[in-house]
Amino acid sequence: MTVSDCVPVTAGRRLYLRSGGSLPAVLIAPGGMLAAHRATLDSGTDQLAAAEGEWLLGVRLVVTALAVTTSPER
Repeated sequence: MTVSDCVPVTAGRRLYLRSGGSLPAVLIAPGGMLAAHRATLDSGTDQLAAAEGEWLLGVRLVVTALAVTTSPER
């Protein structure tokens, strides 16, 4: 008698065993990647915030200039 005779392995059980091995990897991998690239993500966020601030300042200046030049004379 072999082990395969004692424990029948069905397709559903095989799928469960495969997903049981890959599910923890899928859940753990993003955490590891986040930890490894945390400094890059932080500096990218800072750069994006600075660029957005500069862009918004430029938009405000243009809008103010348009408002001043197109305002009706009093």
